[in-house]
Amino acid sequence: MIKHWIVVALLSFATLAQAQKTYTVKANIDEHPNSQVLLAGFYGDKNSILDTAITDLDGNLSFIFPEDRPSGMYRLFLTKNNFADFIFDQEDIELRTGFDAPMDSMEVVKSWSNMVYYDFLRAEQDFNIKLELLGPIVSYFPKNDDFYKLSVTKFNMLQKERDDYILTSAAKKPDSYVSKVMLFQRTPILPTNLTEAEKGEFMRIHFFDKIKFDDPELLRSDVYPNKLIAFLSLFSNRNFTQEELENSFIKAVGILMSKPFDNKLVREYVIEYLLKGFERYGLERVIAHIAETYNDETQCENEDKSDLQTRLDNYKKLAEGKIAPDLAIPDQNGNMVFFSDIKSDYTMIIFWASWCPHCTQMIPEIKKLYDAQKTKKIEILAISLDKEKEEWLKYITEQNLGWINSCDTKSWSSKVVSDYNIYATPTIILLDKDRKILSKPITLQAIEQEFEKRK
Repeated sequence: MIKHWIVVALLSFATLAQAQKTYTVKANIDEHPNSQVLLAGFYGDKNSILDTAITDLDGNLSFIFPEDRPSGMYRLFLTKNNFADFIFDQEDIELRTGFDAPMDSMEVVKSWSNMVYYDFLRAEQDFNIKLELLGPIVSYFPKNDDFYKLSVTKFNMLQKERDDYILTSAAKKPDSYVSKVMLFQRTPILPTNLTEAEKGEFMRIHFFDKIKFDDPELLRSDVYPNKLIAFLSLFSNRNFTQEELENSFIKAVGILMSKPFDNKLVREYVIEYLLKGFERYGLERVIAHIAETYNDETQCENEDKSDLQTRLDNYKKLAEGKIAPDLAIPDQNGNMVFFSDIKSDYTMIIFWASWCPHCTQMIPEIKKLYDAQKTKKIEILAISLDKEKEEWLKYITEQNLGWINSCDTKSWSSKVVSDYNIYATPTIILLDKDRKILSKPITLQAIEQEFEKRK
């Protein structure tokens, strides 16, 4: 009886093993023999390394994809900044390309999805070149000229051809991953009878008319961040002041977030992506607007909050007009610094580090403004994110920084960094004597203006 059960178990295991299908991804990379290639997956704009392979002397490599590996876009990193993308959708894949320009020289030997995808990329490039060349003619050429009329006809025809190409290609296998990727590239047909200002406004309002932010599977590609970058670029202008730029991006966020988000994961990704981008450029008012307007307050008090929810809550607490969190942090002599020790009308907190080149360029200029005060209205509390106390002490001594210098050598793990939601150095926050947040100047010019105001 026992032997019988052993035989049954072995047969069942063998059947299960046979049922576990795998797929092979092969690639030949010309001029890249005996080299490491990394396989990475996507989550929006982020890549995660999944596997590695070494090419043979002829540049061949292969990866095994298990049956349960999700459909999506994947990337072969030949070097850090040299890569080729492909789509996996439960099929064997065979690719051939060159090392110098792997995307441009890609030849798909086997894989319906990637044949369609690379045909689409080349068609997109062709359409975009023609439309970009015709755009200025349609905008500025004399309208009573026959060439203008011909150009408008061609421009409109190309727009329609591009959209038809996407729809026709996607219709062949509408549920395939590559079809979803292509359909997400649709854009509105731009009317040619508008002024330049009207064209810009039309694109800003109608940019997302033909697509929906509702498919979490597309997070396993770069289509969401690419679309967001293209949209936000419509609201940027190099001649804008910071205030004008922030106002423009607040408008962009309003248009974007008015679209229906039928999937929570996609909505969270979009908000996180926006936060990260605006953090990079220090657009605090836009960040505060997102936190105030699009923070989901649907959770019970005892329910655990997501990381995103916590970040948004912190941004709301640290918006202009709010009271800054109290703090306790050691100075260079080991004495704890509290706000109650600071008796000036205003306190400028500077989060910085001696290893930050932007900080070390700005600190001496701020020192000039600080030292030039006839009556010290603004005290500076400089909180260093240094880990090495010696490096911090060396810098403040060399620069003869006479303001309040503090550091707990915990760097990004410091409680004060967490409490103040610090994500970059330098970060500067101006408080009044009641700890109310007055501003968060980014540039040296903005800091100079704050000193001028508080004379």
